[in-house]
Amino acid sequence: MKNYATVAFRKIKGAEQFNGLEIHNTREILSKNIHPHLTHTNICLKKNNYKNYAHFVSTKKNEIRAKNVERRKAKTKKKLSRFPRQVKNKKTKEFQDAALCFEFIFGYTHKALSDAEGIEYLKDAYNFAKEWFETEIISADIHLDEKTPHMHMVISYFCEEDARFIQKELSQKKLTDLDTFRDAFQKRVAGKYELIKQDGTVCTDHKYLANLEVDDLKKSNKYELEKVAEELSQKMKSWSWQKVLLPK
Repeated sequence: MKNYATVAFRKIKGAEQFNGLEIHNTREILSKNIHPHLTHTNICLKKNNYKNYAHFVSTKKNEIRAKNVERRKAKTKKKLSRFPRQVKNKKTKEFQDAALCFEFIFGYTHKALSDAEGIEYLKDAYNFAKEWFETEIISADIHLDEKTPHMHMVISYFCEEDARFIQKELSQKKLTDLDTFRDAFQKRVAGKYELIKQDGTVCTDHKYLANLEVDDLKKSNKYELEKVAEELSQKMKSWSWQKVLLPK
């Protein structure tokens, strides 16, 4: 049986995906594939310091404004930074939030490594990605409470030194190209653990459930609200109403 190093990638767009990711990674909601008695063994390599997507966006806008003020005072020839506008979807023709960050999921074939080796491998993956992108790391969590240990790493397109989003630069340098990243990762990290590069875009042993969990939460909250509304409606029907004449 071949043992693979699995690396999956996806862009994070908008509040629902950003907030849903945090709910999944911090285990605010436990999905069916999680073993609750092992959740305390999870390792946080980088804590998310943003309360939610709105906090992330407002923080970046403030940093961009502050940097632009510095540039105006210094009268530098550098272009002023701006916050990415919404992007038009070619298929639906609707405007959507620009991708401000992205996620990597690092894993490996089930039981290919011992628990200690698996943790060391994922820590090496974290250090490699941190060095590779040189942009802000929002969060990094190693999950040991599922079938196979893996790591969720959320990275911002924001360059803190220049206070601007650099999606185009990263794309032009092929730093966000999955095949290029996997090739380099294989040489620098996976090869040390005798793991083979895997093609495809989804980790074999890890089904991503963050968005499903958010949907379940919405349905649950909606059901509870509808239940309360129905009970209140029934109670109101039993009330006796009296006309009260107020003094003139």
